[in-house]
Amino acid sequence: MAPLGPGWAEIPAELLVGVSEDLEAIDAARRLAESLERTNCLFIQGSPDEIPWRDSFFDVVYTSGKSTAEIRRVIKPEGRIQECLSGY
Repeated sequence: MAPLGPGWAEIPAELLVGVSEDLEAIDAARRLAESLERTNCLFIQGSPDEIPWRDSFFDVVYTSGKSTAEIRRVIKPEGRIQECLSGY
């Protein structure tokens, strides 16, 4: 997810990974995850153009429409890409 936006906390997932260059967004996401007692979340400050994860790992990627090549690298072949149009 890059950058983090509203609604991510409602996503059912074994592991939810957020990647954003915005440290304030990362900190806000961590605080929200803690307040919701979500223990399956990992938030990383970094570029959505260089997601620090292995190829074909994610089942679903939520994106603001950036870094398409990088998203295709980290998503499983049968995975789903969801573009967020809320301005995030």
